[in-house]
Amino acid sequence: MPGGNDLSPHLWAITGNIIGSQETNVHLSHCRGMTITGNCIYSCTNRNLLIEDSHHLTLSGNTSAATVGSTGWGFAWNGPTTSR
Repeated sequence: MPGGNDLSPHLWAITGNIIGSQETNVHLSHCRGMTITGNCIYSCTNRNLLIEDSHHLTLSGNTSAATVGSTGWGFAWNGPTTSR
């Protein structure tokens, strides 16, 4: 943002957690410089991971399990995709 007033979440690590039994287990919105590694993400009713309008993310070494009867793993990316 102009003037250095960027208040978006950035430079965080989510590591080594057991995250589950929520509607959306992990929801990142307008984030940058985030690292999500080594987590067990399971049993969502909607999505295990939802990313919206975020960039410079690292997702690695996570274990994800679909809920029995669900239609998929529950990952969604909403926003532009670019390669630089």
